[in-house]
Amino acid sequence: MMLEKDTPVALWRQMRIVLREKATKELRPGSQLPTEQELCSQYGVSRITVRQAISSLVKEGILATQRGRGTYVLPPRITTHLDNSPVPVEGKESRVVLYSVDRIAADPWQADRLRVEAGEPLHRIRRVRLVEEEPIAYLTLFLPVRLFPGFTRTELDSENLSQLIASKSGMAIINGEETIQCIQADSFRSNVLKIPVGSPLLVVETISYLASGEVRDFSRAYHRADRTQLTRIVSGSQLHSSNW
Repeated sequence: MMLEKDTPVALWRQMRIVLREKATKELRPGSQLPTEQELCSQYGVSRITVRQAISSLVKEGILATQRGRGTYVLPPRITTHLDNSPVPVEGKESRVVLYSVDRIAADPWQADRLRVEAGEPLHRIRRVRLVEEEPIAYLTLFLPVRLFPGFTRTELDSENLSQLIASKSGMAIINGEETIQCIQADSFRSNVLKIPVGSPLLVVETISYLASGEVRDFSRAYHRADRTQLTRIVSGSQLHSSNW
């Protein structure tokens, strides 16, 4: 198949479509693509065109490149449900492990979100989600010490975190706020998630409120954008498109 040169669609974009179809419909995860030179010969395009197409699919999380291995197909993204529905990762082993737990003094940024004074003691709990032992998400949770007793490492390492917090506090969440944004991984998060610095992360920031208006907890979950897609089940009136 040759690409169309007498068309307003750039060659690299046509090449991206061809390679995307090949990666998602013909090849299995882990399979290698032909070399750049082979693709150039097969489709009659320059190496620059091939590289632009591959680079775009790498950013999209469909392909990956590695020195000594070439370009290969990544597994499909893992669906993470924001409504906490217990949907297992089909055919894959997944687990959440404790990364660290400590007590800190709230800095101005944390204090603003928790609606407390700067310097107030906070529990800081960090956990990592693994799929097939590959880290795909990282959570940092902040809890005011005055609302919660201490946690044991065994509890945090083995129990469902939301159930543990509810049982420890005896306080039910009335409502909350969630904000989703995309950032680039810094050196700390790249080390935790085993990805290059600057890799895209989908960040879900959550603030939970009690009936009194107090903030019960504040968290930020960092999901690898190359391995994760976020979804939520909502009613018709809650659909984002209904606001347009």
